[in-house]
Formats: sequence, C-alpha cells, structure tokens
Amino acid sequence: MVNISCTGHRAFTAPATRVYVDFTFLQGEPTLFNSSQQHTGAATTPDQIWYAYTSDFITFTEAKPYITLNGTPVIDLTFLPLGGNEYIRYIKNETVTKVWAEYTNGGIFGSWQRLTADNTYVISDIAEGPLAFWDNQVANKAHIFLDLYISEKGYAAFETGNVRAGTLTRSSTNIPKLLKHGTVLPVNQAQYNRLTTLL
Repeated sequence: MVNISCTGHRAFTAPATRVYVDFTFLQGEPTLFNSSQQHTGAATTPDQIWYAYTSDFITFTEAKPYITLNGTPVIDLTFLPLGGNEYIRYIKNETVTKVWAEYTNGGIFGSWQRLTADNTYVISDIAEGPLAFWDNQVANKAHIFLDLYISEKGYAAFETGNVRAGTLTRSSTNIPKLLKHGTVLPVNQAQYNRLTTLL
C-alpha cells in the first residue's frame, strides 16, 4: 500500500453561490484521488496542493492540482482577499520549512507572483499553518498567525500594515499557548447563535 497524507484543508467560497473550493495538500500519488488502481510502494511525488468543489462538504468534484512546483514540496495554504480579483496567499515551502507570500489580480486561479523580489520569506523562523485575516478596527492592517512549531510549539501572532510588502512583524496580540493550526475550539450556545447569524 502506498503511503499518503492528506490534510491542511482550507475552504474558500463565493458567498453568492455557496459553492466552496476545498484546498488540501497531498503527499503521495495524485492518481489515488482519481482511480481505483492498486498502488504499492513508497510515495514518489512531493507535497502538492490540490482542490475540489463542493456545496455541502459531503460530495466533491474530482480533485485537481492547484500548486505543484517542480522539486519544491508545498503545504498549508491560506488566502487574504484584497477586493475584486486581488488576493494574497501564504504557502509553506517544506524544503526550507518557511512561509512565503504571493499576489494575484486574476482571482484564485490566476497567475501569482512572489511579493519579495529576492524571494525571501514572511519571517525568518521555521513556521507553518498560516492563517490570515483583516483587522476589524484598523484599516489596511492584517493579522497572520503562524505555527512556530519548533521554537514556540504553537501559533504566534504577526501583523502588517502593508500586505504587499511580503514580510511581517511580531504582534503584541496575546493568543493561547500551544494553540496549533487545526485546533478545534469549543463555543457555548450564545457564541454558536452569534456565529450562525454571520452565515
């Protein structure tokens, strides 16, 4: 049996259609998604990011490659919308175990460019699991959580007032210790009711 890993899901949606694009990274043979053949031996492909469409998170379209870089394994993808078809995405390079940022004005399936001309990373530390969102009080300020799984064993908060710069500074925001990407947090009934009004 071939060894595969499939995790790091991110769902992206167009609110008007309620059709979601689910992104995940795959380590193994991509054909495992799309065939019933017998597969044996060790995985031969590097980590890649694939996508599929869904409207209910029960049934999915056939998975297709989204980011497959020759010789560069990639995992952990997240998007920061800038408006219209403009986005920034954060991706982890598994070779150097760091996160970089890219920009597009062609939608999530458009052409992407690294934000730093010298191909540096958003921070110099080993990191993964980027989570990006806009500040709800300060205009043009974005927060990016990164899992510093070696140095701090969990998420650390970073921020920027210029997302197009491609680099981040450490935030003074306090977040729970040892909070990992993929952590599930409990909510009470009042919090749940509030969240459902936002859907």
